[in-house]
Amino acid sequence: MEEVKRPKTLLEAFSNTAKALQQFGLERIYVEGLSSADRSDEYRVLSQIEFMRQFVFLNRPCVILGAADDWPAMQKWRDDDYLFDLKGELPLELPKQPEPVDDEEEEEEEDEEELYDTTTAGPKRVTVAITPNGRADAMTYVLYDATDLPAGVEIKEEHVVPVLESNTAWANAGESAEPTLRKEKIFMYATEIKATLPELYYLLKKSPTTINFSEAMYVDMRQYAPSATPTVAYAQLQNNCWETEYTHLHGDITTNVKEFGNVVFGEEKPEASNVWFGIPASVSSFHQDWVENLYTVIRGVKEFVLIPPWEAVLLPKPVVPAAKFSVDKAASPFYNKERTLPTDNHDEAQFEHLQFTFHKAPKFDDTTVPWIDFDITPEVAEGDASGIAAEFAKRYKDNQSRKEKHLQQLEEGDGDTKPVTLHPLVARVAPGETLYLPAMWGHRVGQRADERDIRERANSAKQAGKRPPLPLIAAVNYWYDMSFDNPAVVLLNEFGLLL
Repeated sequence: MEEVKRPKTLLEAFSNTAKALQQFGLERIYVEGLSSADRSDEYRVLSQIEFMRQFVFLNRPCVILGAADDWPAMQKWRDDDYLFDLKGELPLELPKQPEPVDDEEEEEEEDEEELYDTTTAGPKRVTVAITPNGRADAMTYVLYDATDLPAGVEIKEEHVVPVLESNTAWANAGESAEPTLRKEKIFMYATEIKATLPELYYLLKKSPTTINFSEAMYVDMRQYAPSATPTVAYAQLQNNCWETEYTHLHGDITTNVKEFGNVVFGEEKPEASNVWFGIPASVSSFHQDWVENLYTVIRGVKEFVLIPPWEAVLLPKPVVPAAKFSVDKAASPFYNKERTLPTDNHDEAQFEHLQFTFHKAPKFDDTTVPWIDFDITPEVAEGDASGIAAEFAKRYKDNQSRKEKHLQQLEEGDGDTKPVTLHPLVARVAPGETLYLPAMWGHRVGQRADERDIRERANSAKQAGKRPPLPLIAAVNYWYDMSFDNPAVVLLNEFGLLL
């Protein structure tokens, strides 16, 4: 009888599991009591108990079909006039007062200037992240001139992580000619503004539809000032924003997905409920969350690249300085206090104030952030094993201070054991579908509009004399606390792979 070859190491066993998942892909399923009655025989139907056993307890992602088929939002959110209140039908409201600040707590950020009277009712406003590259909260390779830093700012050299490789986006860097030129890895986050819903519509409309992959990651900040910079807007506040900023849309979402999560994750309510409005240029960089995630797409397509936690722990995660893409308010029409609110939300000329000029250097906040330094597109993840290996090999050496023995195995192998490689999965989540993203899975989130739907609706709008629809991607998601009793969590924690 032929001897069964058993994995020699835990990592090899995990790698075999990941390889099997990659081979068969993410399963698409129906769940009794959650999915609609309109089902295809092509996919399995599971009870809630079976879902818990086969997916939650195994820390295994999947796509649930039909959970949002009956949501009013599936139709109503296809109408930009409705979603962004372009007809001005929402009641006016008083702006929420800011949270009180502890006297002993030092403020690191200057208060956002109030653009409207805070004592009288006005149009609803929501929080919008703006960046020049579509990457908010991301490891970014930044080129800037130290002379553009604000006066008095000192660079803490012990925190600096230099960018060693060159890139075509930096072809004219002039390395030797400019001694003050700096190339650094920085965790860059967005400037956040408060915008009315019609302003959000025009911010999204004015945003570049796509941004080159290389240009998004390798940023040359010297080009930003003094003229206005193309700006990518993304309503992605998180922090339970569905409950704090979008209560006017609650009637469009039934509670079936939330109640399902309450049951299978054993919670009374989600830790947070969030809404996402963006365009294809916005990408959420690779990261891990310590929460169970139910992510439902309503419009457009979300593209997730997933890496299992037993491989995500091997991704390079250097500690880098944190900084903001800050806006020069004096040079940005949006901050002109003398302007008035538009009187006609269908008149694009009244929204010319939606322009921003970014500063030519990062605004450091004197903190550091450990963040994953790795990025691949869904296309590479699906069809280019050599591309994945090359990107991984290039990045992981930055991680020498973490998990030394695992990195040594990656580099050298262990006798007959092959070095561990990555086995990313790709999940494309269409309208009405819900991704179950287990806690600890590394994930990158891109998005694209449903081009066929956009063309059909654009033609219909043209015939009706209406504006064409935005290439919008809209979604809601629910976060639930991770259970440390979950067998997968216990195992990863036991072997030191839970970071």
